[in-house]
Amino acid sequence: MGFYEGGRHGRCGGCLSYWPFFEDNDREKTYELVRVDAVVSNPLYSQKWNPADAEFAPRFKEYGVAPKAKADLAFLLHDLYHLEEDGIMTIVLLHGVLFRGGEEGKICENLIEKNRIDTIIGLPEKLFFGTGIKTIIMVLKKQRPTTDVLIIDASKGYVKDGKNNRLRACDIKKIVDTIRTRSAQDKYSAVVSKEKIIENGYNLSLARYVDSSEEPETWDIQGKLLYQWEFPFFGCGGHGSGQ
Repeated sequence: MGFYEGGRHGRCGGCLSYWPFFEDNDREKTYELVRVDAVVSNPLYSQKWNPADAEFAPRFKEYGVAPKAKADLAFLLHDLYHLEEDGIMTIVLLHGVLFRGGEEGKICENLIEKNRIDTIIGLPEKLFFGTGIKTIIMVLKKQRPTTDVLIIDASKGYVKDGKNNRLRACDIKKIVDTIRTRSAQDKYSAVVSKEKIIENGYNLSLARYVDSSEEPETWDIQGKLLYQWEFPFFGCGGHGSGQ
C-alpha cells in the first residue's frame, strides 16, 4: 500500500507492475508514475517471478536483480523505486534475506552502500497464520542523516495465542520507543556503523550484532560440596557424621 499527502493510493501488492496514475477519461495525457510518501508492504514470501530484462529496469539497475525463485528483494526495490525522496517505507521479509549470498547479497550490499536501510526489526516466530517462519520488518529511506543501521531483536517479546504468537502492547511500545530514541539496549538492540557491516561482509544477520541469548544458569559446585560436607544428611559420611 502506498500513501501520499492528502490521500492514499491502493496498488496491487501481489505483482511487480509499475504504479501508474491516470484519469480514466484522458489516459494518454494524464499518465504518470506514482510517487508516494510512505509504503507499507507484506509481499508473498519467496515468490517466483520472471526477471527477464530486469537488469535494464530503473527499479533494479542500481541495486541488482533478485533470483527468479525468490522475489522478496524484487518487491523491496519495486516499493523503494516508487518512494518520494523524503519518504519512508516498511516491508516484512523473511529473515534469510539478511544473510543470503548471490544476487540477494549484492542487493543488500548496494542498499547499504547507498544508505537506504534505516532499521531492521527481528520479529517472533509464528506471528502470521499458516507459517511459523521467522520474519523481519525492514525500514528504508532514500534520505538519511546518518549511515548507521538500527538493529532490533524483538523475537523474545510476545505472548502465546493458540497456535500462534502475538505481540502485546508493551512489546510494540518497546520497539517504537527504541526506534524513536535510536538507542542500544543490552540483548535487544544495537546501532551498527556502516564500517562494522562492511567488516562483516554486508551480512545483516541479527545475531552478528545483537546477542539476545539468555544467560546460562550457573552452579556453585564447590560451595555445594562444602555445604554437604559441613551439614551431612542421613549419615552419609563426612566431617561430623558420627560414623
